[in-house]
Amino acid sequence: MQNMRTITEETRDPKYSHIERERRWLVDPKLRPALDVLPYTRIEDRYISGTRLRLRRMTSSASSEQSLKLTKKYKCPDPLARPMVTAYLTQEEYKLFSNLEALPLAKRRYQVDGFSIDIFEGELTGLELAEIECSNDAELRALVDPAWALYLRGTQTQMWRLSDPGSVPVRGENSVTSYQVVGIGNAVVDVIAQCDDSFLAHMGIEKGIMQLIERERAETLYAAMKERTQAPGGSVGNTIAGLGNLGLQTAFIGRVRDDALGRFYEAALHGEGTDFPNVPVEEGELPSSRSMIFVTPDGERSMNTYLGISAEVSTEDVSLDVVENTAILFLEGYLFDKDHGKAAFLKAAQGCHRGGGKAGIALSDPFCVERHRGDFRRLVAEQMDYVIGNEHEWQSLYQTDLDSALKQAALECELVVCTRSGSDVVVMRGDERVEVPVKRVVPVDATGAGDQFAAGFLYGYAMGQSLETAGRMGCIAAAEVIGHYGARPEVDVKKLFAEHGVI
Repeated sequence: MQNMRTITEETRDPKYSHIERERRWLVDPKLRPALDVLPYTRIEDRYISGTRLRLRRMTSSASSEQSLKLTKKYKCPDPLARPMVTAYLTQEEYKLFSNLEALPLAKRRYQVDGFSIDIFEGELTGLELAEIECSNDAELRALVDPAWALYLRGTQTQMWRLSDPGSVPVRGENSVTSYQVVGIGNAVVDVIAQCDDSFLAHMGIEKGIMQLIERERAETLYAAMKERTQAPGGSVGNTIAGLGNLGLQTAFIGRVRDDALGRFYEAALHGEGTDFPNVPVEEGELPSSRSMIFVTPDGERSMNTYLGISAEVSTEDVSLDVVENTAILFLEGYLFDKDHGKAAFLKAAQGCHRGGGKAGIALSDPFCVERHRGDFRRLVAEQMDYVIGNEHEWQSLYQTDLDSALKQAALECELVVCTRSGSDVVVMRGDERVEVPVKRVVPVDATGAGDQFAAGFLYGYAMGQSLETAGRMGCIAAAEVIGHYGARPEVDVKKLFAEHGVI
């Protein structure tokens, strides 16, 4: 008996729908060509409540001819290439569907140099969007931005976005947003508890490192935790949250399941003001990821991470609308453990560079570096504009002493950053070398120290600060997070910058 085809199969491998490949831009009315003398098509849309269905009536200004249709655009990871299906309707069919509850939208569409320019009416008066459809991926990616596009890509000084993009129901999707920093990493929920060294020994937990564990082990450790707290985590996820705390426009690309932890993670990011473009996966065997973090009295954290679905990030999760429109891209080395993660990084870095941005990576873990040393070396030399790592990770990458490793790295990569567990931070760019002093303190919880150092440093990098100032910002942000439990800032870090005289 033949298997019944479902919406999941149709979205993944379209049979009855076709792929719509298109790009969209905000339009500057002062720069675009004059439209007054051109014919147009008036479009009246009704987005049917609770569905992804759009009812459309199109009327030609020249002939008054009408076209009536019902369209569904499937939810998918890449909004640049979306499966869609359209049915053309009779007047009677249109009238039937028009009785359903819906959100109305009206606009006039003009054709200019191959682009469609939409002039919105009603509550959206003043909004102008342009779009163009291509027949294949190569043609889509070869597009040149029109001179009258309003948003600017790959700039650290001027970022444009709609004041409330969620209020613009254009074709069921938000318009393109420009970001200052976008991160890609494991979307992990941190579960944190205090313990002593005897507990670690009893449970067979290696102190002070991150261990990957299987699902059964994760359930055992979770059950053994007392007075646990829960927070959204993941190394680069924590960094992006820190940058959001500092007021930057950020997004995080990660993968969660549509379960309790996944929904918690998505809601937490949105609550922090970080865009999370990847919707929770509705179907699949793997649950959302979680990391059991045991903190001993000396502040050391021992992380036992069940990666679950977060380790399955692939090229399908990387939206070009996001990575091509960020000034800075920050990648998490942990995702390098799988080939589809490596492919996702390559797609993201190339997209970022096409948009004029800078791409970088956190080496994440010396064992991860050791497992994939050759691929890491190629990525650093060929695709990365900056790399952040600790002394052990740099030594593992180049299999030599720290000084020699950093000198070699500076020859292969534009910007090199090395943290040294309480010793001076080393930052190198070409022949320039800066050592930033670190004030030693006894940590309450070292969880997230490296992540928040990266947040502070990248904030300075994004703002065009000197290497020394960016390094000091990283140290201030790290000092804040080790003063309390949890991997994300609890105070206004920008105020701390002001108190320390770095802004």
